[in-house]
Amino acid sequence: MARAIGRFAQTDGDHATAIPALTLHRRKAPTEPLHCIYNLGLGVVAQGDKQVLLGGESIDYGPGQSMLTTIDLPVVSHVTRASTREPFLGMMLTLDARSVLQIASEMDEPRSRREQAYRAISFEVLDGVLLDPLVRLVKLLGQPALIPGLAPLIQQEVILNENLDAGTRLAQTLISPPAGALSSGSRR
Repeated sequence: MARAIGRFAQTDGDHATAIPALTLHRRKAPTEPLHCIYNLGLGVVAQGDKQVLLGGESIDYGPGQSMLTTIDLPVVSHVTRASTREPFLGMMLTLDARSVLQIASEMDEPRSRREQAYRAISFEVLDGVLLDPLVRLVKLLGQPALIPGLAPLIQQEVILNENLDAGTRLAQTLISPPAGALSSGSRR
């Protein structure tokens, strides 16, 4: 993942891509805390470390972890480990709420109980089932002619994996408000 991101994000900054929902991020040094809004999406750190502060809670995350935000959240975020030799490399895939709900409605998974607690932001161990389509999505940037046909399919695969992974957690949080702010766990 780091190699794929580094290929397309060669300078410091936030890089919009030919895939509108995908941004790549590179920093060669730790950053100051920045107030921002995290939208519905999946963030992955491929190299370096990052810290997210939400209310009174903070969590550090790095390679091998993903961050899922299910509602728009005001956070304070900053890169905590990065250097010229090993820059921070990350990606954010913004998810479309309609697509999430459509895919969830077509799944044969049992519906979660409405009283089950969901979090607005969660950090998980990134497994190969989710990592594979994310790497393919980034690598697709090297084949611009294929983006219109393949990017939407890969994005659907990511949404499907997120819904299966958490028993329709992703779709459920769009239907009923999350009970708490922060969650940490592991996939499968």
